[in-house]
Amino acid sequence: MQQALQRDHVDDASEPLRDFAPPTEQGEGSDAPTQLLFSSTVTRGNFHQCGSGRRVKLYALKGQAWMDCGTGYCAGVYNEEKDEALLVVRKEEFCESIGDVADAAAPVLDAPQSYMLVVRASLDTDDFILCSPVAEEDVYQRQQDTLVVWTEPDGTDLALSFQELEGCNEVWEFLSEVQHHFLLNGEVSFSAWSDKSKSALDPEFSGELDDAPSRAPFALPLPELDNLGYIDAALRDACMHSVLTREKAIEWVLSTDYIRKLIPKFDAAEHGEDLAALHRLYNIMRTLVTVNDNVLVEYLLQEDVFFAAIGMLEYSPALPTMKIGFREFMQHTVQHHVVDFDATMETKIAETYRLVYLKDVVFAQFMDDALLSMMGSLVYFYQSDIVTHCVTNPRCLEQLLEIVANSDAAQKREAVQFLQQLCAMAKQVQLAGRVNLFRTLVERDVLRIVEYALAQSDRTVRNAGAYMLSVILEYDAGCVRQYVQRQLDSSERPFLTMLVDLLHATPDLGLKGQLAEMVKSLLDVTQEQHEKKSAESERYLTWVYEACIESLFTPLKTLPLGAPARVERHAVPDAMLYTLLCDLLCFIVQQHSFRSQFYVLTSDVLKHSLTLLQAREKTLRLAAVRVLCVCLASNNQFTHRHLVAIGALAEMLRVLELEAPRDNLVSSAVLGFFELIRRNDMQKLASELRASHRSAMERLASIPASRACFSHFLLHEGVQPEQTSPESLDGLQAGDEENYFASEEATPLVPYSDDDEEEEGKEEEIDTETLDLSLEKMRRRKCASADEDDGIARLAKRKHTSRDAPMIPELPISANGQRG
Repeated sequence: MQQALQRDHVDDASEPLRDFAPPTEQGEGSDAPTQLLFSSTVTRGNFHQCGSGRRVKLYALKGQAWMDCGTGYCAGVYNEEKDEALLVVRKEEFCESIGDVADAAAPVLDAPQSYMLVVRASLDTDDFILCSPVAEEDVYQRQQDTLVVWTEPDGTDLALSFQELEGCNEVWEFLSEVQHHFLLNGEVSFSAWSDKSKSALDPEFSGELDDAPSRAPFALPLPELDNLGYIDAALRDACMHSVLTREKAIEWVLSTDYIRKLIPKFDAAEHGEDLAALHRLYNIMRTLVTVNDNVLVEYLLQEDVFFAAIGMLEYSPALPTMKIGFREFMQHTVQHHVVDFDATMETKIAETYRLVYLKDVVFAQFMDDALLSMMGSLVYFYQSDIVTHCVTNPRCLEQLLEIVANSDAAQKREAVQFLQQLCAMAKQVQLAGRVNLFRTLVERDVLRIVEYALAQSDRTVRNAGAYMLSVILEYDAGCVRQYVQRQLDSSERPFLTMLVDLLHATPDLGLKGQLAEMVKSLLDVTQEQHEKKSAESERYLTWVYEACIESLFTPLKTLPLGAPARVERHAVPDAMLYTLLCDLLCFIVQQHSFRSQFYVLTSDVLKHSLTLLQAREKTLRLAAVRVLCVCLASNNQFTHRHLVAIGALAEMLRVLELEAPRDNLVSSAVLGFFELIRRNDMQKLASELRASHRSAMERLASIPASRACFSHFLLHEGVQPEQTSPESLDGLQAGDEENYFASEEATPLVPYSDDDEEEEGKEEEIDTETLDLSLEKMRRRKCASADEDDGIARLAKRKHTSRDAPMIPELPISANGQRG
């Protein structure tokens, strides 16, 4: 049948569509089976079925999901009465076979062996699940060999899924022939079609729409103020259909540069205060943006298009009496700092800032998850390009150093702010690229720019330098420590020294806090476990404690000793400095072991810190308590003796007596100090409290908040040693054996090389009270042994005076002077 159709319409294209229906091979009402071909035509009433019926499933797009509308047989049908072609699907239970297929030359082996009757005298029944006129426009597309997808005039997206390839080929050929007829009769204009697109009417079209997608003839009229409503409706209608239709609409808009054509109309509407036209332009731009096409968004980033686009989005119909100031903010408020790089890089940086502004501000009023995800991806890729360029282009960072070294203050300020924004941008890229950038900055001496920024009186520049350094230290503090060591090797002023001096001098409270965290990061070497890094860390810490630590805590050592009962309030910058230095002192005591202990014992920093316990500011008193608690928790006997020697216990008791009735945070912190002594059973400190401060402890034991702690100290004067009964020799032998094993040195399972050093450290930390108890046990046992010897001697004398007394053998004497 298709060959006859093609021959007829080629010979005479002016004839109506009914001329394509050849004479039927089977009259109406005849049910006798007949040998039919695949191309045979069957007539029922005014309807002519073209070809055999093919089994399909019909789907309709509901929201974002394809819904199954049923299974049946599909065929192309010609309606003689209306002179139109139809695509018909009839439920499979109502279809019947009217004859065997006699086309032995059929090209497909799996073709059906029956000719299925789809049409009947009337198609307006429940038997049919689809009866769709073939559209004049090329809205049909073929996918995955057995799928035909299109959009109905009412906007419904439909799809036919064929059971076999030949069925899809047959229906697709029917659609091609019908649309070819429309084309030859001139009822459709194809002037807007792209030369690259192929449709079902193209004789070279292969049927694979995934590889060569067909495109509908989408077109919009030239924009005028009076047709903006039509343009808005047409765009909205196109974007409500399938994904393919939306893509065609956006592609046409981009290829014709249609948004630029809207700009003069926007200027005219804004100048003439035509609010209706401005609202239509808002709707047009919003419709285009919500398609979520990344190419369109990148198109909007061009400077001449960008400001017009955000200007259209200022006039929201939801706020008819208000105008949002997007353009004013971008032109007069927001600033991005670009050094004189190549033009491509400057354009990329400018577009990145516009893209971020669109994502965070302009599109926020109608942002959905899909648009947010697409915009986030675009921002990430743009920022990654900029970071990669700065890492791979050495000239970029060299230009920054040259500007800071030789340019005027304004250009230096621009360079510092550009570097700050580069560091902020690097935080958004992947970790590997982020760390690579920061290491590159340090290796190429860009920290000199940070030093310059921190030394400036301009608060903006100084804060920018602090931000850059904090970001670099957050991700790779080791490279900054290496930079300090390189400065030491070249006899330059160390970077850490500069930070310490700035920490002491700056009155900016926020900057003080940042600088203290930076100093802490540079002092923290605990994470460097590699052997080579450990050696470098030891060398670095040695320099810190020889040349830097003293200057770091100098402000604490300037506090007066023996201050009055309550000193005056400190200035706010000084109070914060003392608090930060106390926290740094706690940090080094916890992290630097013997170096920090030696510094604490040989300096008066703890003694001067006790003055803060008398400060009027509670934050300072709490800071001093934290320092003492950390020193106490180090569990070092020399540090404990130092606390006793400087009068720390007496001062803490005085503060607790003053604050305990108030039951506030200071009293709780001080009470925690004494609870630490009790829980860890620090007998030497407990004995010192009982011996020197009994009266203060008794007063505190009468206060409910501190009664439990100090009652424990008063009731437990000391641990009484266990008494070993001398009445049994077995008991003595058991006691000696227990003493032997108790005093035996513990041997590790694996003999490490540093075991000897640990043992030497342990011998230095022997508790003298434990030694006293051990000596007391030995003295009592010797007394018991002497009494036993006297008893044995008396028994021996009786042997010589009384012959009837039984012989008692002499007991052997052990190595420790006791008899077995």
